Amino acid sequence: MNGIWVQFVGNLAFVCLAMSLWAHLAIWFQRILSEYTKISLGLMTGLTSVGSILLAFEFSAGLYTDLRFAPLALAGLFGGPVATCLAATIAVLFRVLIGGVAMIDGVIAMVAVAAIGLAIHFVMRKRAPSLLDIALLTLAVGTVILVSLVALPNVAKAHTLAGVGLPMILSNCAATALCGLMLLKTQQLKLERSMLETAFSQSPDYLYVKDRDSRFVTVNDNMVRLFRFRSAAEMTGLTDFSLMTPPLAEELYHYEQEIMRTGKPLTDSLEHIGDRVMLASKVPLRDSDGRIIGLAGVTRDITERTALERELRESRKLLSHAMAGMSDGFAMFDKKGFLLFCNEQYRNAFPLSGDVRVVGAHVRDILIRVVETGERAGLTAETAGDWVETSVAAFHSNRDEEIQHWNGDWRSIRMRIGEDGTAIVVVSDITATKEAEIALRLSAEQLKSLAETDGLTGIVNRRAFDEAFAREAAR
Repeated sequence: MNGIWVQFVGNLAFVCLAMSLWAHLAIWFQRILSEYTKISLGLMTGLTSVGSILLAFEFSAGLYTDLRFAPLALAGLFGGPVATCLAATIAVLFRVLIGGVAMIDGVIAMVAVAAIGLAIHFVMRKRAPSLLDIALLTLAVGTVILVSLVALPNVAKAHTLAGVGLPMILSNCAATALCGLMLLKTQQLKLERSMLETAFSQSPDYLYVKDRDSRFVTVNDNMVRLFRFRSAAEMTGLTDFSLMTPPLAEELYHYEQEIMRTGKPLTDSLEHIGDRVMLASKVPLRDSDGRIIGLAGVTRDITERTALERELRESRKLLSHAMAGMSDGFAMFDKKGFLLFCNEQYRNAFPLSGDVRVVGAHVRDILIRVVETGERAGLTAETAGDWVETSVAAFHSNRDEEIQHWNGDWRSIRMRIGEDGTAIVVVSDITATKEAEIALRLSAEQLKSLAETDGLTGIVNRRAFDEAFAREAAR
């Protein structure tokens, strides 16, 4: 009995080794095998099943016991119809080739196990396999083998269940579980690697990895296009001295060697490559022992952004000059009443409340300051509170008004509301205009008085009498 266990353990080791080899090859050659994963899995599981048959021992005349079932079941679960058909075909043809009294029974059992794996594959409905699926497949494999040992005539006659049933069932279940976990982990690693490679290659930025000598180890597609190469492989092993002018390459090499010497990353460093403006960040890469083995870089093209920022600065500078050169005061409030911008003339137009007319101030606070300082003529303690509330409520409306300061100066305030709710305020000093208007009104009154009064007696003249008579007659 101990010899039987040794045979099955050796067979188990072979099956696990074969599947482990395929798992490693699938990761190493992921790009090459990506389109042929199911075919390669079918070939490997079929050959593994054949190898297990070759390592089998003959329990009775023409009856071989081995671990051929685990690879076939896994082909169905992880590979689907293509891998299942290929693996089952290879294993069945080989089993027919070697013949034996239990050939038909063996073929039936292999087909049943492969069908079970394929059935679970379809039940998953295109989702990735999980631990539960592997456990279910392991249980199904054990059940199929048990039923085969009991129900298939040639196998049952040889009393296989009593002789090698337990080792055979347990070994096949162990092989299914171990190799299933191995393939599950391989699938997860391939997915993670594929996601990382896709993110790396399709990133809108320029990504690259360099070794200690600042040679490119890998680059993404944007780097390839930037330097007009056909593939990333053509850039592997090159340095910046092969791509840029000597002064720029020397500067970049110095910075990168300093990063790897000190272990300090470089963040948001400006680089000029031709007529392009780049923003580069580079970090040192360390191995498991903490030694620096290279660096990883991310470079972003900010040429357009830099040009826009320059235009914006020039526009703001031009606007500031224009606002500063205006004779009128100018201010802008947002839709909530907060001051967004104002020039110096706006603050100077209100000498007593100018200190609170700063960016971020609310119109209510400005009006309260006007009341506290008595800057506006005509406001009393009784009317000040109502005036503030009324003014705040009516602030965002188009209007023109003239106000008088405490010292007699006059200001014209013109307010216009934009579509987004912002309020544009223009303040003009109209003191001279108002004084001229008042003087003109007084002159008109004096001229009228002279026209209606006798200069010698100071009594109203005939003109005034006629006008008064006409009024009284009309009444």
